[in-house]
Amino acid sequence: LESRCSLHYCCRQWLQLLLRCNMQSRGSSVYLSCGRPPESASQAIATPRHSGLMREPCCPGNSGDAWDGPMEPELGLPGYEGFRPATHERGCGSEGRLRILCLHGNHSNSRIMEKQMERFLLSLETARSWVELEFIDSPHEVPEEAAPEFSHLGRLYGGEPHVWHGGDGTCCSSEFDRSLLAESADFLVDHIGENGPFDGLLGFSQGAELLSVLARQSEEGETDLEEKFKFLVLFSHTWPRDGGWHPRAPLKIPSCHFYETNGNCPPSSYEHLILHWDPAFREVIAHDQGYELPQLSGGSLTRFQCFLESFHAGTNGWAGQADDVDGGLARFSLPVLRVPPKPPDTAPARRLVATCFHDCWPSSCTPQVFEALSGIIAGDPELCSRVAVDAPDLQRYVDVGNLANSEAPSCPAFQAEHIVSTAAVDAAREIVNRVLLSDLDQSPVIIVGVGFGAYVALEYALALKQRGGFPWLLFAVQPPVVFPMTSSGCAAGPCDVTCLISESDTGGDRWRFEVSSSGPFHLEVLPDDMETPGTPGAWSEVVASSLRTKAPQQASSAW
Repeated sequence: LESRCSLHYCCRQWLQLLLRCNMQSRGSSVYLSCGRPPESASQAIATPRHSGLMREPCCPGNSGDAWDGPMEPELGLPGYEGFRPATHERGCGSEGRLRILCLHGNHSNSRIMEKQMERFLLSLETARSWVELEFIDSPHEVPEEAAPEFSHLGRLYGGEPHVWHGGDGTCCSSEFDRSLLAESADFLVDHIGENGPFDGLLGFSQGAELLSVLARQSEEGETDLEEKFKFLVLFSHTWPRDGGWHPRAPLKIPSCHFYETNGNCPPSSYEHLILHWDPAFREVIAHDQGYELPQLSGGSLTRFQCFLESFHAGTNGWAGQADDVDGGLARFSLPVLRVPPKPPDTAPARRLVATCFHDCWPSSCTPQVFEALSGIIAGDPELCSRVAVDAPDLQRYVDVGNLANSEAPSCPAFQAEHIVSTAAVDAAREIVNRVLLSDLDQSPVIIVGVGFGAYVALEYALALKQRGGFPWLLFAVQPPVVFPMTSSGCAAGPCDVTCLISESDTGGDRWRFEVSSSGPFHLEVLPDDMETPGTPGAWSEVVASSLRTKAPQQASSAW
């Protein structure tokens, strides 16, 4: 009877949520995966014609989400009304050419973008004869003194510098103007509606970021974008950094994504956006030609020409990316269904153990980096009765001092510690095999790692789950960014993962940690003194605070 009543209550709550969200959103876009309610009309940015374009997605676990309140039970990722492509056959330009609308980047304009596209098309040979490009300026012109990098190009090609959503001139700008993006979105949707349909929409940097936001809205059923285009071509693009713009399910709009591996923006931030496309609907081409439209050759040229040709021929014969083309990126997508881990099933007299792995860099290559955390726990009688710290010296298992990456990263945004070396990958597996001797009786396990130790902590959680154990909480402090992904998505199960990074960190998104778990994912940015030697670092306080909240005070028969 109790179970039936609970089921009835949940169904009633879901129906109420469905009705409420339908009233608050346009069309059939429903916040079924919300970790927070949608903003009220008074809180939202007012846009006169396309207010639906500025709704923030509510994806629990995405790094853009700041709200951490109660969550409704999740039954699955929400569906979309779906992208409705233009219905014409072949190209809709003159003589069947592909008609493509091109959006310039930050502190640029349509004239500069036209010259960039002329250079980009040089390598396309036959393909450039059946594309027809159109260019458009952003509605937001900025003073030339605010765009010093524009002065040389402006003298060559003319025009004034423009922006789509503000920023400081870099593609990974932390500065952002939401109202400018709202106005740009309205402007672009109106332009597409009045001048479309197009075959494709193409954007560079901020132009591509704006198109990524419109792609999400097109999937959600934005009527003014229905049957207006077929595909996207996007260069050097990340999600706008202020607020959450991530879709609530992987996008299914055919797209080709280009990004550089040696620019000022970390590749991981480009990859994080790309992962929000369904693998079957994305082509991904990485290059090492810096922050610009690349000159294609070899396999990259072949893949992009095949992408365009499928739409020019009207055969719809293009297939999504191959798994071996982009280092295994095709095996993953975001967002994933986030489910909270079950409460720990443990007796009150048995303390939970926090297994901690230290770094391999000289400044933190010792278990002593966890003394601050141990001291905070020891000084809190209530927490000390629930949690114990176990910090093994990794030097007992491998020569940790020789694992630090000594090669200079190709990307200026990366530091050496952002990349796990091949030797460190092998050492991490050896450490896990030596430390993890059983499934720990399926007891909930807390895992903490610093630097290289964060990678060890992730491998430990994956191995524990594979053996039938229960990785419960994982705290990754200053975790690395690049390392091989040998497991499938969500292989750690519903493990609650928190990445803590300093505010000056330049490594970008930690998507490898995000896709490894089906549990909640959090990203916290802490002050730069988070690891000051000899003091209780900010990360220790954050971990201890989380443990106070989540570690059980007493056992419950309901567990």
